Amino acid sequence: MNNNRFSTDDQAHISELLFTKSESTFLWIAFVCQEVRNLPAAEVIPVVSAMPKGLRNLFQRSMQLLDEACHISNEFAIDHRKLIWTLQSLSSSPHMLELAILAGISTEKAKDESYLLQVIRECNTFLVLTNTDVVKLVHKSVRDYLVEMQTTVSSSVKLPSHETIARRCQQALEMSLRKNVANLCATDSSAKEANQDLLNVLLHKVGYSCVHLFEHAQKAGLLYISSALQVFLQRYLLHWLEVMSVLGFYHSFIADLTDLESFLKNSMHRLKAPSRIVLQEAWSDELESMLRFVSETKNFALVNGHMISGWPLQVYTSALIFSPVNDPLMKALEVERPA
Repeated sequence: MNNNRFSTDDQAHISELLFTKSESTFLWIAFVCQEVRNLPAAEVIPVVSAMPKGLRNLFQRSMQLLDEACHISNEFAIDHRKLIWTLQSLSSSPHMLELAILAGISTEKAKDESYLLQVIRECNTFLVLTNTDVVKLVHKSVRDYLVEMQTTVSSSVKLPSHETIARRCQQALEMSLRKNVANLCATDSSAKEANQDLLNVLLHKVGYSCVHLFEHAQKAGLLYISSALQVFLQRYLLHWLEVMSVLGFYHSFIADLTDLESFLKNSMHRLKAPSRIVLQEAWSDELESMLRFVSETKNFALVNGHMISGWPLQVYTSALIFSPVNDPLMKALEVERPA
C-alpha cells in the first residue's frame, strides 16, 4: 500500500490492525494488503477491520466468497475452484495449460491463455502463477487448510479422484502425442537436435502427465489399469516412448513401468489367496493380460533403451525391425512395423 495516502494516525491504526489480526503471520498481511491496495483510502480501515483474525479464518472467508460466486454461475470462480482442488490432488505443480486439462476445464477454454490468467487471478488467496506460468498453491498452509476441509466439510469438497486425474492425463497426452512431435529431420536425428521451442510447448502441455500417469493409475486401481490404461498404451506406446526420449524422461519411464509391473504382480499374488476365489475368477485373465503387456513393454524399452533415448525416431524403425516378429507386443504394434 502507498502510505502517502494516509495520515500518521491512520497509518498507526492500520499497522495495529494488521499486527493484531494477522497473529504475527506475514502471509495474512500480504493477502490483506493485496486485497485493499486499490481501494480508496477512506475504505481501507473499515475493510481491514472487517477481515477475520488469523490465517485459517481468512482462508475460510475466501472459500466462502468463492463458493458464493460459483453458486451464481460465475465461470471464472467455478474454474478457479476446479484448479484449487485439482492441484490438491496432484504430486507436483504443472504448467497452467496442462493444469486446465487436468482440472476438467473445457478444451476450448483450456487453450485460451488469457482466459486462464483471468481464472487464476479470480481469487488471490489460494493460487500463484510463477514467472514460467506454473500454477502453485501459494503456501503449505493452504494445502493444510484444504486437507482440513476434506475431513470436516465433505459436501463442498471437489477433490477429483485418481481415476479422474489419470483419465485426464491420458486426454492431455492424446491431444499431443504424434509421430515426430519434435520435427526431427531424419530417423537418425539425435534427441539433441529436437526443436527447443517445440519441446517447451510439449513440456507445458504434457510434462506432468508424462511423469505421473502411472502413479495415478496405480492409485485408481485395477479396473482402470486393466481397461482404459491398457487400451491407451496399445494405441500410443511408440509415440509416448518418443516423447519421453525427446523430453529426457526415458529412464524414469522405465522405472515407472517397473513399479507398475510390481504393482500388478503383487495384485495377482493377493488375488490368488484362498479367500479371494471370486475376485480371482473375475480378474485373473484381465490382470494376466495387462501384466504380460507391461512386462513386454518394459523389456522392449530396456533392450532398445540406448537407441531410443539417443535417437527417438528409431522407435518406429530399428526397434521394431529387430524385435521378434512373433513377440506378442510386436503383434499388438504390427500396424507400426515398417514394411
